[in-house]
Amino acid sequence: MPELLLRSPAASEAAEVAHLAARSFVEAFGADNSQPDMEEYVATALSPRALELELRDPRNTFRVGEASGRLVGYWKLRRGAAPPCVRGAQPIELHRIYLLQEAVGRGWGRCLFEDCYQVARADHRTLWLGVWEHNDRALGFYRRLGFETVGSHDFELGQDVQTDLILQLELE
Repeated sequence: MPELLLRSPAASEAAEVAHLAARSFVEAFGADNSQPDMEEYVATALSPRALELELRDPRNTFRVGEASGRLVGYWKLRRGAAPPCVRGAQPIELHRIYLLQEAVGRGWGRCLFEDCYQVARADHRTLWLGVWEHNDRALGFYRRLGFETVGSHDFELGQDVQTDLILQLELE
């Protein structure tokens, strides 16, 4: 099995990161959502231009996972105000963490999370995230890691307003 190399992507890699983000998002949610809603979300939130802006924004921290010279996963931390239900000290949001379907089952999801955890805990005490209420696989993963549900918020996927559960984890 190839090793997973974790690194910070450059803004000049926005197109490659956008491709990874769009593909992994569609693999995760495409079967459970309408194609027009998926296309609208990907075209706006995960376009190369959107990813370039995110990569250049100092409030964001990105890391990509690379295996055999190919991007297979990534995570993004986002600094900013947390929703009121997040009550832990010094919160930071795990805004995205995705792995291509072909890379699932190799322990790389856990590897991505552990890398994110180490970066987050350097300056923060609470990690929070939103996860779709129907994403049982992700909910199970986060609960095994110790996350607890503290609230919910709306997530707009194209024209469909969905409910994301808000989970938080106290960082050691």
